[in-house]
Amino acid sequence: MPRSLWVHDPDDSAVSLVGRTPLGVIPSPALDLSLTDTASLAFENADEEHVYSAAIDFDDLVGQAGAVRAFSFSLWVDVTSLVQYDAVCGATANYNTWDDGWGFYLVTANTGQFWINVNEVAAQNAVTNAGANWTTRGWTHVVGAWNADGGSPTLTLYVDGVAQTDTGTITTTMVEGNYPVVWGVSSRVNEIQGYNGDSAEFSIWNRALASNEVSAIYNSGVPTNLVKHSFAGALALWWRSEDLSGGTITDASGNGNDGTLDGTGAAVPETTTNVP
Repeated sequence: MPRSLWVHDPDDSAVSLVGRTPLGVIPSPALDLSLTDTASLAFENADEEHVYSAAIDFDDLVGQAGAVRAFSFSLWVDVTSLVQYDAVCGATANYNTWDDGWGFYLVTANTGQFWINVNEVAAQNAVTNAGANWTTRGWTHVVGAWNADGGSPTLTLYVDGVAQTDTGTITTTMVEGNYPVVWGVSSRVNEIQGYNGDSAEFSIWNRALASNEVSAIYNSGVPTNLVKHSFAGALALWWRSEDLSGGTITDASGNGNDGTLDGTGAAVPETTTNVP
């Protein structure tokens, strides 16, 4: 049974405060994480269309110059078509070698890989997803999180907030890392077999996101304002299609890591009203 707190008002009559809001105390409003997407980017793999960090390499981007040991990426994809090993994002020296940096590829119609150093399952440095067909599932949220910064290293791919299967022993050191991060292909050196479809809300984080943080970003399929999350201090880069102007996407994280649009000839990713 609740105990009553009694005080006296000016006319000396007893007043109970049980069930009342104390004077001068205003309940805190719920944090508004809502975000309204009005555009995404449409990528054409035939034209090698992509966005890249022209002014900063990946290791400096995540604040781990020369020795990257932990990071995450996050983005939304709506796949139009794929062949095999279609690159969605990454930071590597050369698409043909696949022996350094990192990447996320759509391997087959229902399989994706997030890899460190090498894009081969045999190397046990990849994570796979066996889910619904990429080209029919519509907008899908993908997060890759790698952590080799103490303890047993982990490499996790999340699809719509759900952690996928880990394929084996995870590498503890990324080979190199001094390449620009790229969205739409995997490498600025050899821009082939990129992504074909729409994508939105691309972000890089300077540490491995925890599962509850991934769930918060996924938000049951509704994009959120990344800078308003309690863990926003780890946000290194955030490219939104709404912030595109004159061939440059302003970094919405506030860190100044803007993205530059590029492609074959005059071809570059274009905005579309198809959004998550």
